Parts: sequence; C-alpha cells; structure tokens
Amino acid sequence: MRTGSSDHDSSSTPASSLEGVGITLQYYAGTSATGGDWSTAAPKAAGTYTVLATFQGSTDYGIATASQTFTIIAPPDPFIAVASGSDQTAAVNTQFAQALTVNVVDASGNPVNGAWVTFTAPASGAGGTFAGGLTTVVVATNAAGIATAPAFTANDVAGDDYHIIASTPGAAVSASFTLSNS
Repeated sequence: MRTGSSDHDSSSTPASSLEGVGITLQYYAGTSATGGDWSTAAPKAAGTYTVLATFQGSTDYGIATASQTFTIIAPPDPFIAVASGSDQTAAVNTQFAQALTVNVVDASGNPVNGAWVTFTAPASGAGGTFAGGLTTVVVATNAAGIATAPAFTANDVAGDDYHIIASTPGAAVSASFTLSNS
C-alpha cells in the first residue's frame, strides 16, 4: 500500500503510551479535498481513500483524531486454473461426462466475477465441439469466479491427450484440459 501525507506524525507517540485508548477507524473514498461518504468497512477496491482514526479517552495524550490518505493499488492480473473436467475419455461422437470448469481469482485469491473465459478446442484431428458445433466458446465467470463451458462432445477421430485451452484477458497463463477420444 502506498501512503500519502498525514495530519499527524504517529511516530512521535509510542504505541505503548496509548494503552487503554479505544480506536475507531472510518474510511471514505477520495481525499480531504474531495470528501465522500464515511464508512467503518475497510475499502477493498482500488482507489484513493482517507482514513480517520478517533482515539476515545485520548485527551491525556493530546490526540483526539488523526487522518491519513492512502491508495489501494489495483491487484495484478487474474489467475485461471482448471477446477474440473480434465483427464477424461469419451467414445468418439459422444459427450464427455464431466463439464469443463475453471476458477478465476485475483492476486489475493478472491473470485473474479464477470471475467470472460474463452474455451478453445483443437481445429483438426482428435478433438470435439461444444454445444452448437462450435470449437470456441466464451463464458463469463459467476460470483464464485467459476466458468463452465457448454457440453463438449468428442468428434469422430480417436486420439489421446489433446488439449482444450481456457484463457481470460490479463492472465499471464492459460488453463489446459487434457482429453482423449476412444
């Protein structure tokens, strides 16, 4: 976290001298110049915020309030991983039993809602198609960060260990499902 200027230099008051002092923190989006709605819930989204600390029972220390402006930096790129559906085999021209599912999370491990995930099957050789005869489909993740491809059916070419690739914009790597047609 990067911090900006402070109205109080907390380094001048040792923490041990504040024993028994209750502290209430309030946050609002913006700086003291822009203002905002106060909340006691800590912010989670990227942006600039001001925090106001109120020290109850602190009159003996000469400090009633202190504020600090800080910036939450946007998390790095998302991460995509296979959740289920890899390492399975289907007879030619039949649907695979398990759906192809991925998880998309941010750098803190939080699910990413509404991320677009592209599932791509091989264009030739052993492979298959998604519902509607498509070799590429795009699905959005749900609130849990999960994207599930439409049903996938093996084509008429037998073959071992081909890959369905799942990717999402901004992710440094893609997820790979290993499937076989028998």
